[in-house]
Amino acid sequence: MEACAARRVLRWIGLGVLITGCYISSVRRSGATPSDTPKPALIYANLEARLRQEVAQWQGVPYRLGGLHMQGVDCSAFVQNVFVGLFGLYLPRNTAQQARFGRTVQRDALRPGDLVFFHIGRRTRHVGIYLGQDEFAHASRSQGVIVSRLSEPYWAKRYWIARRVLEVRADSVDSAGQVF
Repeated sequence: MEACAARRVLRWIGLGVLITGCYISSVRRSGATPSDTPKPALIYANLEARLRQEVAQWQGVPYRLGGLHMQGVDCSAFVQNVFVGLFGLYLPRNTAQQARFGRTVQRDALRPGDLVFFHIGRRTRHVGIYLGQDEFAHASRSQGVIVSRLSEPYWAKRYWIARRVLEVRADSVDSAGQVF
């Protein structure tokens, strides 16, 4: 699996799609003019498309507690694999550590790539990747890797927090909204 993840990272680097940075730069900092700078909505639409494409490769992979690869994966390993494969970003391995990584985001401010967390039981936590349009991808115990809606009663009732682990700088995006 490490070779597969490495190939994905190299593929995206080769395509010029490595997202880095800690904040969205202002037009003044980047030196771009307002007409040169893509709108945040365009940036995140592009990010949403890339996330959905990656998630599609994982859909149907069975759930396996402690699983790390396409033969079986748990929720935190799924999240970890997607972020390494797409962005070269290594997240902590377990849900508890991932829930402390990045910065807290309010539910009404979610963007594609944010991590969403749920209380499933007294001590059990669950994590998924927000895709946009009220949808998130996760490794379900009963169905494997799937896409669900935050507004579904089951998930809405158990929603806990969201964390932003990925920020896009305006100076890392071309005029068409492609992240490089």
